[in-house]
Amino acid sequence: MKFKLMIENKEGKFEEKTYTQSFVPFIYKRKTTELFNKVSKGKITEEKAMEMQLELVVDIFGKQFTLSDIEKGLNIKGSGKQLYDIFYHEILEYPPYEEQLQILEDARKANLENADFLAQAPQTVE
Repeated sequence: MKFKLMIENKEGKFEEKTYTQSFVPFIYKRKTTELFNKVSKGKITEEKAMEMQLELVVDIFGKQFTLSDIEKGLNIKGSGKQLYDIFYHEILEYPPYEEQLQILEDARKANLENADFLAQAPQTVE
């Protein structure tokens, strides 16, 4: 698994650095599931959930970087994909990000087609 951050070097300039983790203990599957269950049940705020996700990323990657490093160096553009890849694809074993987007798009189109069909159906009730 990979995670990219912009890290400040000794000269004060930011450079992209890619961190890798080849082994992730199973406990992170449980921790991720617990976190997402809390979110879906409204037991924690979205802000707290984001903080907890980022703390898990720090732990999963063996503390090669800090929460502060993520907050300063994670590019907002592409951050959703990176976090999806870690939590949903790598840990929870959902399809890859691009494939999941296609699945969602196909489902949306199918619902629109069904909605068109239903809109054309007679609306009378006897």
